[in-house]
Amino acid sequence: MTRLILLFLLSSSILNANPLMRVTQVARSVPFDNGTNGFTADNTQDAIEEAISGQAGKIVGIPTFLNNGATKNKWLSRDGSFDPSNSVPAVIIFDAQIFALSYSNSNDNSSADAEIYKNGVLLYTWEIRSKRTAWKTNMPMLSLTRGDRLSVFFKDVAGNTPNSVFLTVDIVATNNVMGEGGTTGLP
Repeated sequence: MTRLILLFLLSSSILNANPLMRVTQVARSVPFDNGTNGFTADNTQDAIEEAISGQAGKIVGIPTFLNNGATKNKWLSRDGSFDPSNSVPAVIIFDAQIFALSYSNSNDNSSADAEIYKNGVLLYTWEIRSKRTAWKTNMPMLSLTRGDRLSVFFKDVAGNTPNSVFLTVDIVATNNVMGEGGTTGLP
C-alpha cells in the first residue's frame, strides 16, 4: 500500500509544492460519519486528528504484586519490596480503572482467592481455581482515584497452595494525566 501511494505521488504533479498539504486537503474533503462513534469530526482528516488528540495523556499502569515461596493466607509484596502490600501499597498516581488481572505461580492446579484492597477496604475478590496461570479481562467497573492505595491478599482455599505468586493489576487512566504531587505519609 505504501509503495502504491509513493508511486502515485511520484508519477503525478502533486509532488511539486507540498504533497502532505495536498493529501491533508484531500482527507478534509472526504466525508466522515460521526453519527454513532462519539466523534465530532465530519471529515476524515479531522477524525484522524481527533482520534490522536483523544489519546493524549491516557496512560496505562501495571502494579505488580508477588511472593516467593508458599503463598497461603498472606499479603503479597509490591515488586521488589520485602514488606507486605498492606504496609507498602501501590499508590495510584492518576484517576484510573482496573481493566485486567493476570496471575502465575510455580504449582500446577493451584487454587486461591486474590483479594484486592483499595485503601484497606476489600474492593474485589478474584476466585482462581485449579490454575497455574490465569488472566481476567471481563472486569466489573473498579474505579480508582489519585492517591488510592492498592494491596493484595492471597487467601487459601481447598486445593493445591500457590507457590511463588506473581500478580499484575492492569489499570488505565480515565482522564488526562498531568501534574505532580505526593504525601508525607500514609493516612
